[in-house]
Amino acid sequence: MTNFTLTAQKPSDSSRWEKMAEANGNVLQSIQFDKVQAFYFQIPYYLEVFEKDQWVVGYRFYFWNSSRLPSFIRSISNNINFLSEPIIHPDHLERKEVLMEVFFEYLNQVVKQLNPSTGCFSSYYGEGIYELNFKNAIRKQTFFNVAYIPLSKSEEALFNDLHPKHRNHIRKAQKEGLRMVKENNIELFIQMLQTTYKDQPEKAPNYSYVKHCYEKLLEQNIAQIYFTYLGDEPLSGALLFLLGDRAYYAYAGSSNNKMGAGNLLHWEIMLELNKAGYTKYYLGQVAIEDSQIDNVKFNNKTGGISQFKRRFGVVENKGSNEQFIFHPFKVKVWNAMKKLISK
Repeated sequence: MTNFTLTAQKPSDSSRWEKMAEANGNVLQSIQFDKVQAFYFQIPYYLEVFEKDQWVVGYRFYFWNSSRLPSFIRSISNNINFLSEPIIHPDHLERKEVLMEVFFEYLNQVVKQLNPSTGCFSSYYGEGIYELNFKNAIRKQTFFNVAYIPLSKSEEALFNDLHPKHRNHIRKAQKEGLRMVKENNIELFIQMLQTTYKDQPEKAPNYSYVKHCYEKLLEQNIAQIYFTYLGDEPLSGALLFLLGDRAYYAYAGSSNNKMGAGNLLHWEIMLELNKAGYTKYYLGQVAIEDSQIDNVKFNNKTGGISQFKRRFGVVENKGSNEQFIFHPFKVKVWNAMKKLISK
């Protein structure tokens, strides 16, 4: 017999939930991430699936509406944010496909009950699910792959898995005296982010949110910043989320250099994670063929980030970003209201 629970603010058993998030290595599903999303005043909802009273699947999503609108029309702004993939009890991973069918069926009921106008879904790990399908919703999708480096190997094997050009860049960086430093300096990292996005056509992340995210996760020791330096000059930086046996490369910044700083940075991070017992290092999105050809960062023909990540010897899972419109008329009214509110 399958049973479901849906609770706002916290799960039915917080200790059990956090244990499962850690077993899945999914920081985005950790209860600690609620402190991060509070930045956007999002309310967490915890969906739990039980079979014969045994917890098998959990999924936490966020709900938001505008507090600036009168209560009787507030529903036009209802938004639901599906951040990352579900977490699954390790003993039931072999039944993942069956469990996801049950999960989807109930999730559709939950969405109908909450009645959002819009929604979104983002893949981070590409495991469990890589897209959501809601009945009667207008959906816009962008597909990609999620790349990760399997770390359960010797240092020699990890190095041999690198593309020859990456190996050459790493040797060059080491010869030039570059070094990797683990340093909790969010102000420096934000400066590097600003430098990175200064001349890029792509939208920069919200720097205040990045700082807030880092500080809240650092309180639980599940975020870390790494830099590469040449002398006293920082050349590249990476902000990682860490939980269970997995690490996720969330944000990156760098100066304009050709010294192999980024190559060395990730190589040294790989070695540190390997020694600490981590099994996977997620590098995030890579392009599928030319599906993101207009995005210079991911365009396969011009190299970009996809090529850089793939040269670390990655494995790839399917992933997607999705936007949902559940009530087109409400969305139209809400967009008009936002213009009035912003004046």
